[in-house]
Amino acid sequence: RLWPAFAATLASFIAGLALACLIGFALGLVIGRSSRLRRALNPLLEFCRGLPPPVLVPVAVLLLGYAESLKLFIILWVSVWPILLNTATAAALLDELLIDVSRTFHFSPAMTLRKIVAPAVVPAFLLGVRIAIPLTIIITLLIEMLTSLPGIGSLIVTSQRQFRSAEVYGMLVLVGILGLVVNSIFTSFERAVLRRWPSTAQ
Repeated sequence: RLWPAFAATLASFIAGLALACLIGFALGLVIGRSSRLRRALNPLLEFCRGLPPPVLVPVAVLLLGYAESLKLFIILWVSVWPILLNTATAAALLDELLIDVSRTFHFSPAMTLRKIVAPAVVPAFLLGVRIAIPLTIIITLLIEMLTSLPGIGSLIVTSQRQFRSAEVYGMLVLVGILGLVVNSIFTSFERAVLRRWPSTAQ
């Protein structure tokens, strides 16, 4: 029962984090470079970020039912905010000299985003991902515990209800090892990427 549950948790973690990276990076670039959009959306973004994940579960159940899409939606909701807000802040604080370079070369807005803004915000984006990784692991387990969807979280609750303490402690150790391994892999990736950036960015 352990390895299928572990595979389900890992798959949900990877899918949720990947979606959060894509959506958070894209929306962060757009919102960060538009002062009007930033002022208009800032209250809504802060409101959405402050909603506790357990409160969203009943609403998500009504809309999506007890399915993997429910788990993925809640994971995405929690993990996207640090990535989006870090990216938007970095894009908003971008040195205007870089934008002047794009005007000098007559770049279109899309080309400016792709060739100047996007590379400049990569360090902030990676910081957002680093913050989102432990949140994603925690919320994946929490949703599995609350909804009994397949995964380590639901297995922990089942073992707890049946008073199998050794299994509970064993799965907690497994989750800790997962967090350690994922963090080590991402740290190595982050260092490799940031070697191309100035030391001030690191």
